[in-house]
Amino acid sequence: MNDARAEDDRSLRPHAVPNMQTPIGRLIDRLGYGALSLVASGALTLSTTYFAIAPKGQGIETNDVGDALYFSIVTFTSLGYGDLQPHGVGRAVASVLVLVGISVTALLIGRVASERQSSLLLLLHSSDVQRRLSSFTQQLHDAADEISQAGPMRARKLKSTGELLQAVSSYLSFNAFQAGILSFGNFTALTMLYDALNETFEACMAAFKDGENAETMNRALACGRTIERLINLMSRLHHQSEREASSWKKIRGTRRGRSQVAAGEKAQKLRSEMFGALQSSMEWRDKAFHALQVERVFKAMPSGNQWPTGIHKEVAAALKISPSTATKCITELKNNGRLPKY
Repeated sequence: MNDARAEDDRSLRPHAVPNMQTPIGRLIDRLGYGALSLVASGALTLSTTYFAIAPKGQGIETNDVGDALYFSIVTFTSLGYGDLQPHGVGRAVASVLVLVGISVTALLIGRVASERQSSLLLLLHSSDVQRRLSSFTQQLHDAADEISQAGPMRARKLKSTGELLQAVSSYLSFNAFQAGILSFGNFTALTMLYDALNETFEACMAAFKDGENAETMNRALACGRTIERLINLMSRLHHQSEREASSWKKIRGTRRGRSQVAAGEKAQKLRSEMFGALQSSMEWRDKAFHALQVERVFKAMPSGNQWPTGIHKEVAAALKISPSTATKCITELKNNGRLPKY
């Protein structure tokens, strides 16, 4: 059970993006502030130690630890006041120290600039996600209103709604796995989107149970299943994100944290409700009288106009429906001129 859960958790983590840099680039990219501080401290410690114990003519004019540390710092920062001069091997040590100092300084400046650029890109991306989520929310509200209206255009609208739901599902899945949509803001927009998805789901289930025709019912059920799968995925991703959140973020209890919790709770609630609604709809589909049931009975009916006595009971037993439902379906098929079939 634990192995299965661990595997499931790994499947919900953002996908690893293949490295597109050189080995040196990957190494530099992994160097954080801690690593740079460690390199700088190590270089200064080694340099100070060397100049403090270096033999005469191979270091600086004195072996005093304070002077050795002072010389190492001004050399590392490339200031080089000139009051102390390296000699012999000390020149090579000082040259390496300058090179390390310049490299660390350049990497530090580059990382600060990179973080500033990343913050700007994150802001732009977050704004774009907000805009797209709001657009999807409005489109889903409109789709739910149109689906709620019975008529000949219902099946066509359900088809376009299915295409819209595929777009929403693809967008959310990609951004969840590749762009970390659950790692930053937009939780209020996500909550509003979940509400719109729920409204559309309820409209689809209502259209399904209206039983206008088989095409409408099939498309309504397909839309409902797509929404349920999407909400199920997002609920699991919210749960995974919450588990991986740092203790510091939980302690802060900021507004963003509250909106994140609200979005996760909304997804979890809808996940349970939609699963129950789909299960109930499946049970109703398998037993009740409606257009899909009529099609099932039609396929189960034998060809020809000579039927054995109690055919409705045989069909009912084969399809696991009540004899009265089978009788209604057979009567409907007769009235529509579809029986007997040849």
